[in-house]
Amino acid sequence: MLSFLTFANLFPSFKDTPLDYPFKYETHAHCHPASACAKTTPEEVVEHYAQAGYSGLFLTDHFNGNTDIDRNLPWAERIRQFVDCFHRAKRKGDEIGFQVFFGYEFTNLGADFLILNASEKFLYDHPDMNEWELTDFFDRAHADGAFIVHAHPCRESAWILDPARRYPDHVDAVEVFNTGMPPEINSRAEVYARECDLPRFSGSDYHFTHRPSNAGIAFREKPATAEELIRLVKAGEYRLLGLDDMTT
Repeated sequence: MLSFLTFANLFPSFKDTPLDYPFKYETHAHCHPASACAKTTPEEVVEHYAQAGYSGLFLTDHFNGNTDIDRNLPWAERIRQFVDCFHRAKRKGDEIGFQVFFGYEFTNLGADFLILNASEKFLYDHPDMNEWELTDFFDRAHADGAFIVHAHPCRESAWILDPARRYPDHVDAVEVFNTGMPPEINSRAEVYARECDLPRFSGSDYHFTHRPSNAGIAFREKPATAEELIRLVKAGEYRLLGLDDMTT
């Protein structure tokens, strides 16, 4: 008769359950005014996810896409107003023991990328960044320590120049489960990740309080910092919320 450990080793999904990954993190969330399309304040975003049982999140507002920050402001003031949403969210998180990490969503010809483990200084220091070639931006963001996720790839809309664009040599992961995307778009993203041998990511693309909080990534241990979270991701020591939970 097989011992439990032998059985678990032969069938990893038997031992690898959501209960083994209790620390949940949202990777794709927006608030207003940094994101024009969001309807909730930074404080409301934090309260929403804390009540949903998450341990933390990356706030990934639209930086050069759909934002309510005046683009005609001097660069430093524009960045100050943009990062103010993060600081408001972090203050609220610190009050209730909820982790908030800085990120943003960078847009290029309709393609969107989550810049996680980002630094505010990088934004302040580069007022010409929107004029860079996209691959140059990737290289510089990576040099600054960022982890880049291709957000909801394969999405089709009038403003998206080429839904099939891929950057396997420049992104660190592909968002294969996005609660705002129809199943066929998520399925195409899954193909992208597997064909390019890239890590898979999950995110809610949160904008409104009524959107279900069933996406993100989860860990066995609680990362103390954004850097530690990224280290666990690179080591493959995480679970996809939403997608993986449907297959166990």
